[in-house]
Amino acid sequence: EVVQQHSVLLICESMPLNDLLKWNEYCRSLLPKPVAFLYVRTGGIFGNVFVDFGPSHVLVDANGQAPMVRLVESIELGPEALVRLSIPDGQAPGSLPEGCYVEFSDVQGCDGIDSHQEVSPCGEKVTAWKISSKSDDPVNSIRIGNTSGFPAYVSGGMVTEKKVGVPYPFKSLAETLKDPGMPFDSMVGTDMINFGSELQSHVLLYAALSLEAERGAAVGEADVAAVVAKAKELMSSKATDVEADIDDGFAAKFLRHFHTPLQPFCAFLGGVCA
Repeated sequence: EVVQQHSVLLICESMPLNDLLKWNEYCRSLLPKPVAFLYVRTGGIFGNVFVDFGPSHVLVDANGQAPMVRLVESIELGPEALVRLSIPDGQAPGSLPEGCYVEFSDVQGCDGIDSHQEVSPCGEKVTAWKISSKSDDPVNSIRIGNTSGFPAYVSGGMVTEKKVGVPYPFKSLAETLKDPGMPFDSMVGTDMINFGSELQSHVLLYAALSLEAERGAAVGEADVAAVVAKAKELMSSKATDVEADIDDGFAAKFLRHFHTPLQPFCAFLGGVCA
């Protein structure tokens, strides 16, 4: 009941793996809206952050930037209408993202263009146009769809990017332990020189938590061989889809201070979670 009264459950202390999985599934199952689940831990110079906003999360703002604004120079009438734009003072140069939504304002002519509605990726109607482009389109232009039924464009107007929600389901902790993705793609990349170290740290964390659950006791540097063996067992049994060569030296560093949080790193990870 206490968890249901809040919007986020943040776990930042050691907890048995079974309990972590249980709480994550509980948060995901709550209706009408799941409780966000965050698990963050740090041991020595290694840290891990897991975030789960639930299977039905909607992402409204993908980049956190202010909506782009452009001045309208012309609007064609036709099935795939070309709209020419210019960049107003104070706006950074750049193109509107392909497939984004825009809304019109202060347009002279083309009566009704500012009230056009589209069906969003979430199935709701939004007052906006979904834009597209063709390879031979001129610079600073977009295509908005069928404008054949509108009066001719006269002058003026602005185009403003509209942030429209899109489905963005999150994987559960159990799913992520099995398939964390690839670094610099669906998994956060942290080391371009030693590529794949992220996968090593992931499977070592999974192995260490699994071994602690089996033993009922904490692991440390003295357990390097056992944790490495457990990591290889998890990979060979396909309990995780990760395929990585586990380096004993890397594993020793990972486990040396596995239960020793460093305050500056804690502060950094706290900022990441916030």
